[in-house]
Amino acid sequence: MGYHKGELVFSDFPEREPRFIFFTHWNWKVPSDITSKYTCVNFHMTDLPYGRGGSPLQGLISRGHVDTVVTAHRMTDRLDEGDMYLKRPLSLHGTAEEIYLRAQYAVADMIKVILEINAANCLVPLHCSGMQHPVFKRRTPAQSEIPIDLERLDQVYDHARMLDADTYPRAYVDVGRFRFEFSGAVRYMDEIRASVVIRERK
Repeated sequence: MGYHKGELVFSDFPEREPRFIFFTHWNWKVPSDITSKYTCVNFHMTDLPYGRGGSPLQGLISRGHVDTVVTAHRMTDRLDEGDMYLKRPLSLHGTAEEIYLRAQYAVADMIKVILEINAANCLVPLHCSGMQHPVFKRRTPAQSEIPIDLERLDQVYDHARMLDADTYPRAYVDVGRFRFEFSGAVRYMDEIRASVVIRERK
Protein backbone atom coordinates (compact mmCIF):
# COMPACT_ATOMS: atom_id res chain seq x y z
CA MET A 1 0.00 0.00 0.00
CA GLY A 2 1.41 3.41 -0.96
CA TYR A 3 0.72 6.81 0.55
CA HIS A 4 1.51 10.41 -0.26
CA LYS A 5 1.79 13.42 2.01
CA GLY A 6 -1.49 14.09 3.84
CA GLU A 7 -3.00 10.68 3.01
CA LEU A 8 -1.61 8.81 6.02
CA VAL A 9 -4.19 8.65 8.83
CA PHE A 10 -4.51 6.51 11.95
CA SER A 11 -7.87 5.08 10.91
CA ASP A 12 -6.20 3.15 8.09
CA PHE A 13 -4.47 0.73 10.45
CA PRO A 14 -6.52 -0.64 13.42
CA GLU A 15 -8.26 -3.32 11.34
CA ARG A 16 -4.96 -4.53 9.92
CA GLU A 17 -2.94 -4.40 13.19
CA PRO A 18 0.41 -4.40 11.38
CA ARG A 19 3.54 -5.62 13.18
CA PHE A 20 5.65 -3.15 11.17
CA ILE A 21 4.92 -0.23 8.89
CA PHE A 22 7.85 0.39 6.53
CA PHE A 23 8.54 3.80 5.02
CA THR A 24 10.82 3.94 1.98
CA HIS A 25 11.95 7.22 0.45
CA TRP A 26 9.58 9.05 2.81
CA ASN A 27 9.92 12.83 3.11
CA TRP A 28 7.33 13.86 5.69
CA LYS A 29 6.75 13.49 9.40
CA VAL A 30 4.38 10.65 10.28
CA PRO A 31 1.62 11.58 12.77
CA SER A 32 2.56 10.71 16.36
CA ASP A 33 -0.65 8.72 16.94
CA ILE A 34 0.67 6.25 14.34
CA THR A 35 4.33 6.11 15.43
CA SER A 36 3.38 5.72 19.10
CA LYS A 37 1.10 2.73 18.50
CA TYR A 38 2.88 0.91 15.68
CA THR A 39 6.49 0.05 14.92
CA CYS A 40 7.14 2.42 12.03
CA VAL A 41 10.48 1.75 10.35
CA ASN A 42 12.10 4.41 8.19
CA PHE A 43 15.11 3.94 5.89
CA HIS A 44 17.50 6.88 6.00
CA MET A 45 20.42 7.27 3.59
CA THR A 46 23.08 8.15 6.18
CA ASP A 47 25.01 6.38 8.90
CA LEU A 48 22.74 7.59 11.70
CA PRO A 49 23.10 9.38 13.99
CA TYR A 50 25.24 11.27 11.45
CA GLY A 51 23.24 13.25 8.91
CA ARG A 52 19.78 13.40 10.38
CA GLY A 53 17.32 15.58 8.48
CA GLY A 54 16.30 16.30 4.91
CA SER A 55 18.04 15.80 1.57
CA PRO A 56 20.51 13.20 2.90
CA LEU A 57 21.88 12.18 -0.51
CA GLN A 58 22.64 15.75 -1.50
CA GLY A 59 24.01 16.52 1.96
CA LEU A 60 26.44 13.62 1.70
CA ILE A 61 27.68 14.32 -1.83
CA SER A 62 28.09 18.04 -1.19
CA ARG A 63 30.29 17.12 1.80
CA GLY A 64 32.51 14.89 -0.33
CA HIS A 65 31.26 11.45 0.73
CA VAL A 66 31.69 8.66 -1.84
CA ASP A 67 29.76 6.01 0.08
CA THR A 68 27.29 5.76 2.95
CA VAL A 69 24.95 3.29 4.58
CA VAL A 70 21.18 2.95 4.61
CA THR A 71 19.97 2.90 8.20
CA ALA A 72 16.70 1.25 9.21
CA HIS A 73 15.41 2.96 12.34
CA ARG A 74 12.20 3.30 14.29
CA MET A 75 10.27 6.50 13.76
CA THR A 76 9.49 8.67 16.78
CA ASP A 77 8.26 12.23 17.26
CA ARG A 78 11.90 13.38 16.91
CA LEU A 79 13.41 13.49 13.44
CA ASP A 80 15.59 10.44 12.65
CA GLU A 81 16.35 9.79 16.33
CA GLY A 82 14.59 6.48 16.86
CA ASP A 83 16.40 3.24 17.71
CA MET A 84 18.28 1.61 14.84
CA TYR A 85 17.62 -1.93 13.59
CA LEU A 86 19.95 -2.52 10.66
CA LYS A 87 22.47 -0.88 8.31
CA ARG A 88 23.58 -1.68 4.78
CA PRO A 89 26.43 -0.11 2.74
CA LEU A 90 25.57 2.06 -0.26
CA SER A 91 27.82 3.53 -2.96
CA LEU A 92 27.28 7.19 -3.87
CA HIS A 93 28.71 6.88 -7.38
CA GLY A 94 26.54 7.81 -10.35
CA THR A 95 23.47 10.01 -10.69
CA ALA A 96 20.92 10.54 -7.95
CA GLU A 97 18.48 8.33 -9.86
CA GLU A 98 21.01 5.48 -9.99
CA ILE A 99 21.80 5.84 -6.29
CA TYR A 100 18.10 5.84 -5.36
CA LEU A 101 17.61 2.65 -7.36
CA ARG A 102 20.50 0.92 -5.56
CA ALA A 103 19.07 2.11 -2.26
CA GLN A 104 15.69 0.57 -3.07
CA TYR A 105 17.31 -2.84 -3.64
CA ALA A 106 19.13 -2.47 -0.31
CA VAL A 107 15.89 -1.50 1.45
CA ALA A 108 14.01 -4.49 0.02
CA ASP A 109 16.70 -6.80 1.37
CA MET A 110 16.67 -5.05 4.76
CA ILE A 111 12.89 -5.44 5.08
CA LYS A 112 13.23 -9.15 4.44
CA VAL A 113 15.99 -9.47 7.04
CA ILE A 114 14.06 -7.47 9.66
CA LEU A 115 11.00 -9.68 9.21
CA GLU A 116 13.12 -12.84 9.45
CA ILE A 117 14.93 -11.65 12.57
CA ASN A 118 11.68 -10.57 14.18
CA ALA A 119 10.12 -13.97 13.46
CA ALA A 120 13.02 -15.54 15.34
CA ASN A 121 12.53 -13.10 18.24
CA CYS A 122 16.07 -11.78 17.76
CA LEU A 123 15.34 -8.19 16.74
CA VAL A 124 17.26 -5.97 19.18
CA PRO A 125 17.33 -2.25 18.36
CA LEU A 126 20.30 -0.03 19.17
CA HIS A 127 19.77 3.39 20.71
CA CYS A 128 20.33 6.31 18.34
CA SER A 129 21.47 9.57 19.90
CA GLY A 130 22.17 12.20 17.27
CA MET A 131 22.45 15.45 19.18
CA GLN A 132 26.23 15.75 18.66
CA HIS A 133 26.16 15.05 14.92
CA PRO A 134 25.40 17.39 12.00
CA VAL A 135 21.78 17.67 10.90
CA PHE A 136 21.12 18.09 7.19
CA LYS A 137 18.59 20.66 6.02
CA ARG A 138 16.13 19.92 3.23
CA ARG A 139 17.21 21.63 0.04
CA THR A 140 15.17 24.34 -1.62
CA PRO A 141 14.66 24.64 -5.40
CA ALA A 142 16.91 27.71 -5.48
CA GLN A 143 19.82 25.58 -4.25
CA SER A 144 19.80 23.70 -7.55
CA GLU A 145 21.49 26.69 -9.19
CA ILE A 146 25.14 25.90 -9.85
CA PRO A 147 27.10 28.07 -7.37
CA ILE A 148 29.36 30.64 -8.97
CA ASP A 149 32.11 30.06 -6.38
CA LEU A 150 32.87 26.45 -7.33
CA GLU A 151 36.56 26.04 -8.12
CA ARG A 152 36.91 22.50 -9.49
CA LEU A 153 35.21 20.44 -12.21
CA ASP A 154 34.47 17.62 -9.79
CA GLN A 155 32.43 20.06 -7.67
CA VAL A 156 30.35 21.01 -10.71
CA TYR A 157 29.93 17.34 -11.63
CA ASP A 158 28.82 16.41 -8.10
CA HIS A 159 26.33 19.26 -8.05
CA ALA A 160 24.81 18.14 -11.35
CA ARG A 161 24.64 14.42 -10.62
CA MET A 162 23.26 14.71 -7.08
CA LEU A 163 20.21 16.52 -8.51
CA ASP A 164 19.73 14.22 -11.49
CA ALA A 165 16.48 12.57 -10.36
CA ASP A 166 12.79 13.46 -10.26
CA THR A 167 13.03 14.39 -6.58
CA TYR A 168 14.69 17.79 -7.09
CA PRO A 169 14.94 20.46 -9.81
CA ARG A 170 17.92 19.76 -12.07
CA ALA A 171 21.13 21.74 -11.74
CA TYR A 172 20.81 24.98 -13.65
CA VAL A 173 22.29 28.36 -14.52
CA ASP A 174 20.32 31.46 -15.46
CA VAL A 175 21.47 33.64 -18.35
CA GLY A 176 19.28 36.65 -19.00
CA ARG A 177 15.73 35.51 -19.73
CA PHE A 178 16.74 31.86 -20.03
CA ARG A 179 17.41 28.95 -17.71
CA PHE A 180 19.82 26.17 -18.75
CA GLU A 181 19.03 22.87 -16.95
CA PHE A 182 21.54 20.01 -16.97
CA SER A 183 21.10 16.24 -16.73
CA GLY A 184 23.01 13.10 -17.65
CA ALA A 185 26.35 14.65 -16.69
CA VAL A 186 29.40 12.52 -17.51
CA ARG A 187 32.85 13.42 -16.20
CA TYR A 188 35.85 13.13 -18.47
CA MET A 189 39.42 14.03 -17.54
CA ASP A 190 39.21 17.75 -18.25
CA GLU A 191 35.55 18.32 -19.09
CA ILE A 192 31.96 17.50 -18.23
CA ARG A 193 29.43 16.57 -20.90
CA ALA A 194 25.70 16.80 -20.18
CA SER A 195 22.31 17.17 -21.80
CA VAL A 196 20.82 20.64 -21.53
CA VAL A 197 17.24 21.93 -21.68
CA ILE A 198 16.79 25.66 -22.20
CA ARG A 199 13.63 27.31 -20.91
CA GLU A 200 12.36 30.83 -20.59
CA ARG A 201 12.49 31.91 -16.96
CA LYS A 202 9.12 32.38 -15.26
